[in-house]
Amino acid sequence: MQSVLKSIRPIFNQTEQIARVRRRRPKVTDATILRRKEIKKLRHFNIYSTDHTGERSYHPWMTSGRIRSLMLSYQDLQNRHRHTIKFDPKDQKELIEKSTEYSQYRYWVFLHHQQGVKQLLEERKQFAKSIESLPYHLKKELDADYKANTKHPNRPELLEDYNLYYEQILRIYPDDFSQSIQVGKRIQNIINEKLGENE
Repeated sequence: MQSVLKSIRPIFNQTEQIARVRRRRPKVTDATILRRKEIKKLRHFNIYSTDHTGERSYHPWMTSGRIRSLMLSYQDLQNRHRHTIKFDPKDQKELIEKSTEYSQYRYWVFLHHQQGVKQLLEERKQFAKSIESLPYHLKKELDADYKANTKHPNRPELLEDYNLYYEQILRIYPDDFSQSIQVGKRIQNIINEKLGENE
């Protein structure tokens, strides 16, 4: 009996040591305190609501409760069928082929657009050089014809959106084109100031 107890005693000692280790609390640092505070804040926070970001759904039917139910059902199905779902290899191959064709087409459209922008830049440079060589009275006639042919020459409210999103519009175009637009706008402002002084 004593031999059996002696053989069992180290096992009990090991279990006691493991229990002591498990009872030990981790060291509380500033990071853990901040994390606990964040968890307490988010405990009563509806993650499925769209009010905190200032966004609204496209339809009033999509409330936070319906979004939550849809997300939970999607997660449930995703977890349930993660090992049983099977894809058809033919469909996979067709999807890869279609995606490569579409990407090639989009790249071709991008190159075509870039080439058109380069041609437009060259034409504008030549046009600017030809205008610089003209005398002043011809430039004045061109400006008068341009103002007469435009539909609404004295309606600045039509350019409100353009002036509001001027910087965003410039970012869309390449650097050379945007720089030429900025330089042209500055030159136009200087010319208008000088013409106003002469008048």
